Amino acid sequence: MDLVFDPSASRVTVRTGTTGLFSPLAHALELSVDGIEGQATWNGAGAWTVNVSAPVAGLRVRGAVRHGSVDDRAVSAADRAEIERRIRETALPVERIVVEGDSSRLRVRGLRGVQEFVPAARIEAGTTTVTASGTATLSLRALGIADVKGPLGAFRVADAVELSYRVVFTKK
Repeated sequence: MDLVFDPSASRVTVRTGTTGLFSPLAHALELSVDGIEGQATWNGAGAWTVNVSAPVAGLRVRGAVRHGSVDDRAVSAADRAEIERRIRETALPVERIVVEGDSSRLRVRGLRGVQEFVPAARIEAGTTTVTASGTATLSLRALGIADVKGPLGAFRVADAVELSYRVVFTKK
């Protein structure tokens, strides 16, 4: 069965952490991922394939992560704009990030690298939709993304980032 990505019903976020001497003064962030496009196939019995991509320009700072919750007021508008600019121009100077694969293995293509992982998605099939939800830990280095550092190298964005998703595909 052919499926098409439904961006209005889907939600994808990335959570970062920090390391380094002054990391307690830096923000762990949650980013939303907007502008995702893609398609999938599903056989109705658990086997599926997927090919989705997201524009790097669609990464938006939602806020700072504090004690597991997102504080959308902790990051100023100017800081959000600067972080998003640095993501586009320095950390990920590519147009799109691609996720492709099947129910046994997914590949995330970044700047110069590819990271593979076994998906642990929970699949729910409705009458007109198929929803996949789960989390994955990705390595920025494996994706070819150089260390992202704060001013004067006082802190770094941690290599491991957490991708959380609830993606909905509509039956064609």
